[in-house]
Amino acid sequence: MPSVAPIREQSAFCLLRQHGTRAADRHALRSPVTRLGRAADNDVVIAGPESSVVSARHAEIREEAGQWVLRDLESTNGTFVNGERCSEAPLALNSVIQLGAGGPTLPSPPGRTLPLRPT
Repeated sequence: MPSVAPIREQSAFCLLRQHGTRAADRHALRSPVTRLGRAADNDVVIAGPESSVVSARHAEIREEAGQWVLRDLESTNGTFVNGERCSEAPLALNSVIQLGAGGPTLPSPPGRTLPLRPT
């Protein structure tokens, strides 16, 4: 079972885009809620070819009880953590988030960043 990363250790984590028109953009996970999806009002907007399976308001990462929790926002194509479709899951240091089947993934490699790249 992967160890769950406490908030105080993850406070400097960010989502790092590696592909697309916004490659190298960083999105820090510093607020209690970070929303992901195609709509312009999300904290992390997924656009371009990688957005074809991403809902307008797809998922959110919330700070809860000292850890980060991923929550699907009733997306059309689902949200996956480590290959398993879920409605909600705590995030561990090595979790891999995928937005929709075949959609962009957010792996959590060693270090303090969570790269965002298409599969």
